[in-house]
Amino acid sequence: SSAASDVYKRQEDMIISLSRRIHRGECLYFRELLVAIETKSGMVTIFMAVLELLKQQVMEMRYEDDDIIFTATLDGAV
Repeated sequence: SSAASDVYKRQEDMIISLSRRIHRGECLYFRELLVAIETKSGMVTIFMAVLELLKQQVMEMRYEDDDIIFTATLDGAV
C-alpha cells in the first residue's frame, strides 16, 4: 500500500479510537494525547483526527490550566 493510504488508515484508526473514548465520557487532554506520540507524523495524525471530530461535532473543546480539553458535545448543542 502507498504511504498516503497508510496515513489515511492511521488517521481513521485514531478518529475511531478518540471517538470511542469521548463516547465513554472521557475527557481528553491535548497535552496527554501528544505526549503519547513519538513521531512528527503521529502528531499530525492525532491533530487531524481531533480536527475531524470537532468538525463532525462529536466533541467540543475548552481551555483550562494551559491545556485544551476535549469532551463529548452535549446533545442538542449546535
